Amino acid sequence: MPRSRTISRLSGVYRREHRVLALECGTDLCDIRVLLVCSWCACTLSDRLNRPLTLGEKILYGHLDKPKEQDIKRGESYLNLRPDRVAMQDATAQMAVLQFISSGLPRTAVPTTIHCDHLIAAKAGGSQDLAVASSENKEVYDFLASAGAKYGMGFWRPGSGIIHQIILENYAFPGGLMIGTDSHTPNAGGLGMCAIGVGGADAVDVMANLPWELKAPNYIGVNLTGKLNGWASPKDVILKLAGLLTVKGGTGFIVEYFGPGVDSISCTGMATICNMGAEIGATTSVFPYNKRMHDYLVATGRSGIAREADLFGNLLRSDANASYDKVVNIDLSTLEPHLNGPFTPDLAHPISEFGKALHANGWPEELSVGLIGSCTNSSYEDMSRSASIARQALDHGLKVMCCLFISLSLTHSLCCCCWWQHRPRASLRSLLARSKSVQPSPRTVR
Repeated sequence: MPRSRTISRLSGVYRREHRVLALECGTDLCDIRVLLVCSWCACTLSDRLNRPLTLGEKILYGHLDKPKEQDIKRGESYLNLRPDRVAMQDATAQMAVLQFISSGLPRTAVPTTIHCDHLIAAKAGGSQDLAVASSENKEVYDFLASAGAKYGMGFWRPGSGIIHQIILENYAFPGGLMIGTDSHTPNAGGLGMCAIGVGGADAVDVMANLPWELKAPNYIGVNLTGKLNGWASPKDVILKLAGLLTVKGGTGFIVEYFGPGVDSISCTGMATICNMGAEIGATTSVFPYNKRMHDYLVATGRSGIAREADLFGNLLRSDANASYDKVVNIDLSTLEPHLNGPFTPDLAHPISEFGKALHANGWPEELSVGLIGSCTNSSYEDMSRSASIARQALDHGLKVMCCLFISLSLTHSLCCCCWWQHRPRASLRSLLARSKSVQPSPRTVR
């Protein structure tokens, strides 16, 4: 297909898709950049660089401002980029919006959304906490809503959802580049998008049509082989990687996942892995486009994007023989559930070795609190898995008592309760010993 026709076709698809979203969120998103075209155009840079490109390079270089004038050297050059969109959570959006207003511009230069989730505190329960937040922060919410309406920003009211999950379900798609004022913005990497957490000042630059500066990252390739099985979950992939790389091991790197094992991970599971890349300091993380992403796009009402991504799927993954600065191999077939900590996320222990670590380090053996949080999970996959484990524990007569905090994606924080309050507390040692008799049930993923 001629280049001009290819660009025209992709442009039409993305504009139609985002016109629908515009009607739903109350803002005009028709001027969104053509994401796949940017990735496609990046492929032409392979001739200039004379080497195959990684997926992250395709996306970043496809969003260069004045690409012919820019120097491109991994880990050295400073890239001037043109992200496709901006997302802001309510705590950081206030100053960013005020700064944008001072620019005197009538509208944001790129599609921008505001998400009211961070100012909701978990205390008494979802409905009560939401009502308290809506009352205490009314002035903030009213300001953000009115400013959003005036300057063409989408406004997601309190209770609509957590920022990075809304992005995944509504805006993220393969080949795009976005920035968000939330550390978990890389969640969108689960849909093949380079999504980077930034400060409010960076967001204002992009909203005001200024190029955004990023030091050209290096690249870590994570080769996934085998298939997840048993108790292992997608989160265990990043927990193991944190143990291998440490909390600083991803600094200045984009982490790219590839290999046959990718297809055994759900789209929301991939998003969870990318989400937690922030815990190792990574610039962002990204997965190559595959059928899991196709199915998720269709399930979330974006079948048009899925169809076009299928046609140009070869552009939405690393080139053959692409070079990485570091490669890590993880066999999913042998991957155990991991526990990380205490004190630091890179202190990673397979479940089979955790008991020994308890004794060797003199750590407390009693579990006092359990937390299931939406910030480091995507959708309900991890939530439903945790609920399944709790049900199985009850069915097998395990006697446990501890506080359980649940932070769902409907609001930033919802409720807390207690498990088995009238039964004696069990130590971690006894739980680990008895867990051998509890077999995992088939996992169902929403």
